[in-house]
Amino acid sequence: MINEACPPSRGKALREVLQLALRIESVSASVISFFSATIRSLIVDEIYDANHLDLEIIRLATAAGLNITLVGDPWQALYGFRGARPDDVARLINQLGFKRSNLGTSFRWRDSAQESLALQLRRRERTVLPTGSARDVDMVLARQWKMLWDTDPHVLPLAIKPRVGQFQEAACTLLLNELVQSTFGQHAVFLNDARTTLGIKDGNTMAELRPHLQTTLERLADQHDLSGIWNSLASTLLTKMPTRPSEKHEQTPRTGLKNLQTRLRVARERLVPGLTCHQAKGRQWDKVGVRLEETDAAALQNGLDPGNEDHRSLYVALTRARHLSLAV
Repeated sequence: MINEACPPSRGKALREVLQLALRIESVSASVISFFSATIRSLIVDEIYDANHLDLEIIRLATAAGLNITLVGDPWQALYGFRGARPDDVARLINQLGFKRSNLGTSFRWRDSAQESLALQLRRRERTVLPTGSARDVDMVLARQWKMLWDTDPHVLPLAIKPRVGQFQEAACTLLLNELVQSTFGQHAVFLNDARTTLGIKDGNTMAELRPHLQTTLERLADQHDLSGIWNSLASTLLTKMPTRPSEKHEQTPRTGLKNLQTRLRVARERLVPGLTCHQAKGRQWDKVGVRLEETDAAALQNGLDPGNEDHRSLYVALTRARHLSLAV
């Protein structure tokens, strides 16, 4: 599959240009010729997250005579917002005459109850999860980052989106990254995006910023003057940026700073990482807590619908645990 490592809007534009190019007969013929001369076999993973451009590439690879294996699960198609078209994937599989082999064994589950849960969800049966505390699990999952920030303060989401401006979001991400590194030994999600927004291109600049970020976190844990804390951090970041941000950088991201402050004040107790279903896909942990909204609970009561992307996201969250899934 073709995935963009650039901003979504730019990636979408690039896909559209490539799709238009492939409609030109000479271009598609050149691609088929290239595939035929250079590739013998092709394996495409997560096929149900393919977009229209991905599917066109598979058509051309088929025309080139490649041996193609498609791997995927329609219950785990999550990226409609990126252009994924699971219904079109099913049609393509039928049109091109692929032979289907069902994989009936999972190497993730270490507990028969987890396997039974997955089968129950796939049969669209009413499902009731056992409840527990965030401190009972290794990871907490939700469909949205906001749901994670609004839950138990012992959950530390690995991304933060204060929705004030790109500069504020990038700055809060740098602060979150410091806390995530010191707590879990890993980086915050979207750290590279934050660095790009701020124009930070080398490790030396990050090393210079770390003492300032750590001081900001210390002040957040002990003080209430969010505006003063923010102004100090913003001034430091502005000295490191190659250009000034386009939006008003003076506006304090109060929600983002308060969320960080809440986690800092319980950090001496055990913090648990939090991810969205999209970030958790393909991964697993021994015990997973799932943050359910009212709509999620209702969906479980009535049985999940694989045609609903929110339901598919919920299915992914509920099947990441090796041993135990809890509602938290």
